[in-house]
Amino acid sequence: MARRAAEGREVHVVVASIGDVLRSDGSLKVRSAERRSELAEACRRLGVASHEVLFEGMENLLDTLPRIEIVSQLDRVLQRRAWDEVFLPGVACHHDHEVVCEASLAALRQRPGRKRECLSAQYEYPHSTWSNGPSDAGMWYVSLGRHLETKLSALAAYASQSVPEPEPLSIEGVRRLALLRGVEVGVEAAERFRILRQFEE
Repeated sequence: MARRAAEGREVHVVVASIGDVLRSDGSLKVRSAERRSELAEACRRLGVASHEVLFEGMENLLDTLPRIEIVSQLDRVLQRRAWDEVFLPGVACHHDHEVVCEASLAALRQRPGRKRECLSAQYEYPHSTWSNGPSDAGMWYVSLGRHLETKLSALAAYASQSVPEPEPLSIEGVRRLALLRGVEVGVEAAERFRILRQFEE
């Protein structure tokens, strides 16, 4: 995102849900308002033009919504304009991420009148490497270069979600994954995506 913004392109972020986060014992970990503030700060650091949340208060509850509601919301987002690129979550062990992945694939279906993006790809979530990581087919690597520090700074904006090292979602865990992806293609740091569809006139 930081790279695209630095290239002068508009980047828009759509978050499926933000809500209060509870610990496993039921106690409050962080309020929705704090998470919204963190989202805004992370987007500012990345140079994002706009961000929005589709379902308020549905944190860890997206699987309770009729799937058509989620797909319809994503349909509306996709119909707003002709997007150049669309990135969606890949397979992960978090049930909300699974729901969003499936709904996003449904929303990206080709249908009459839908504006077709040039690229749709799944981004790699650190926990996706735990169980059902993407296959090697369609792997697309993007060099992070100087944008690695911007990415880590944006991640640090989510203070309420921080985890200790060396957890995959810790600052150091995300850095190490970027360095590993860089080694795989011979650059300092990179992100890996799985291309779902690429189109060129």
